[in-house]
Amino acid sequence: MGLKIINWQYKGMTPEQVRDSLMALPDGDRQIVISRPSSGQKEVVAIQQSNDGKIECECIDTPIP
Repeated sequence: MGLKIINWQYKGMTPEQVRDSLMALPDGDRQIVISRPSSGQKEVVAIQQSNDGKIECECIDTPIP
């Protein structure tokens, strides 16, 4: 499955140009989170690992209808 840009706000760039620019970044710089919540779930917007090794997720406040 390829990267699909749903929302973009780069004037003069197509979604494909935005995708290609993102994919050209090194893995550590890309910072892309893919979230596919179903009804009643919350969309994940960030994931990080704390100093004690636990995984932490940041989600939107409103569940998907």
